[in-house]
Order: sequence, then C-alpha cells, then structure tokens
Amino acid sequence: MKGVLGKFIIGSIVFLVLILLASAYCFFSVWQEAELMKAKDQELRSQMKKQAYAVLNACAYMVGREQGNDPCVIKLKELSVAMNKSHSLQQSADIWLEMQKNVSVFTIRFDNDPVLSKDDKFSKRRNELVFLTNNFEFIIQEYNAAANSFNKTIKPFPFNLCAKALKLKPVDVFTPKNALNW
Repeated sequence: MKGVLGKFIIGSIVFLVLILLASAYCFFSVWQEAELMKAKDQELRSQMKKQAYAVLNACAYMVGREQGNDPCVIKLKELSVAMNKSHSLQQSADIWLEMQKNVSVFTIRFDNDPVLSKDDKFSKRRNELVFLTNNFEFIIQEYNAAANSFNKTIKPFPFNLCAKALKLKPVDVFTPKNALNW
C-alpha cells in the first residue's frame, strides 16, 4: 500500500508541477502579446499625432499666404487639432482618413500653383506629408498584424482564461470607414 500511495503522491506532485508550468507559459504568452499590442497601439497613435503636427505646420505656413482662407486648409487645421485630442482608435482612424483625403486635395491643388510649387519651405512640408502618409501605411499593417496575433492568442482555451484573469479583451483592427473607397 505504501508503494501505491507514494507513486500516487509523486504522480500528483508531477501533475501539479506540469499544470503550474503550463499556466506560467499561458500567462507569459498572453502577457507578452498584450505588451506587444500596447506598444503597437502607442506607435500608431504617435504616428497619427506626428502626421497631424506636420499638417498643422503646413497649414500654419499657408495661413501666412493668401491661401490661408482656403476651405481645404481650414479643414486640415480642424482635423489636425481633432487628431491631437484623445479618441478611440476608430474615431482616430476616421479622422485620419478624412485628413488623408484633404492632404491629397491640398497637395494636388498647391502643386499646381506656380508660386507655391517653387517655394522650398512649402515643398519641404509637402514632402514631409507624403513621407508620413507612406510610412503610416506600413505602421497600420504592423498594428493590424499585431492585433490579429493578439486576438488569435487570447481566443483558444486555456489562453482565454489567462486573458480573462488579466482583464484583457480582443482589440479592434485599424479600419477607417470607407477605407477601400478612398
């Protein structure tokens, strides 16, 4: 009887150790994905604010010129200010999309202006906007990949239990309304 009891105790201890190791792995995996998601979220929001700041700079330059009253410039200023306020990711995505539309109109309109197209300061700001726009597309792709990975990690059992214990919920991907029509 002692041999059977000893084997049972040893088996129980091994089983508990395996459960603890599996739980530790589960919590570490979920925590690691959550930290990556948090970093990508901060990077995306930071990039949005950088773009808004660049738009404000370009608009501030335009205000000193006769085009300062242009409806496109006024709209860009409003959107830039709105972007720097705290929003949900979806609200920020929608503001960003509207800003992108206006940046496109802004650059086309003023690229065709014979005076502005030769202005080095304007060209610098315009090029900065184009760079930020192109770079931002890459940031969106990275964010969405991280969001999809995070959501896939916390969905299956037992990771979903770990996520609930850490009070984590699935995150939204960055999808501006009508993004495909833009």
